[in-house]
Amino acid sequence: MKLSFSEIDFSYREKQVLFSISGAMEKGWLTCVLGENGSGKTTLLKCLCGILKPSGGTVNLDGSGVHSLKLNDRARQIAYAPQYIKTDNAEFVFDFLLLGRKPWFSWKEGDEDKRAVFEILEKLSIGHLVFRRLGELSGGERQKVILARTFVQGTDIIILDEPTNNLDLSFQLELFNFLQAESRDNGKMIIIAVHDINIALRFGTHGILIKEGRVVSSGLIHETVNEESILKTLNVRNRIIEIDKIRVMVPLD
Repeated sequence: MKLSFSEIDFSYREKQVLFSISGAMEKGWLTCVLGENGSGKTTLLKCLCGILKPSGGTVNLDGSGVHSLKLNDRARQIAYAPQYIKTDNAEFVFDFLLLGRKPWFSWKEGDEDKRAVFEILEKLSIGHLVFRRLGELSGGERQKVILARTFVQGTDIIILDEPTNNLDLSFQLELFNFLQAESRDNGKMIIIAVHDINIALRFGTHGILIKEGRVVSSGLIHETVNEESILKTLNVRNRIIEIDKIRVMVPLD
């Protein structure tokens, strides 16, 4: 499975935010998209999952245009979690997660759909929230539930826009260990916008660095995310060192 994008442009009215961006991701990759706020990361992710249609260029999934797929067919292949999602505070977590299975049933959910909900609750260690109402959750708990609904959708491609917002450090690490296992062991293609360079260096397999709507560097994470590309992308002088065989970026400014 391959998701590729070629020479895509995108504008919000008269403001162009993506400039002829190209790249590709494959099955088993955990690709981290890095860049400053306003660099175009979110816009790129929305183009990849079909929410936004580029004004120029193409996005293809195994040779077929993503934007030409029927909505339900696309939802069976690509799941997307935005930074923020509006929810019904009175809704139970179980019912909210079950909606993530909607691409797979027409009228009524089946036993397989319910089983998928409980499996993802267990994987993300949030089973205790299953019969809580969304309005009763903390910001971090709500974010975990939103992530769970993305995974319960059962797609091979998962696109996440800064999913660690409102999450404590222990769950950030738990989440990325889970993402790493899903890509490495289960062949998921995971594309994730992140701010934390050290998280990307530790867990990512590939990287895309974006500055002002243009790709600065892309490829294998340890080749792509280096002192020079970080300086060019984020304007931060830095050194990359190794601690217990883990590469770490240390800012010098």
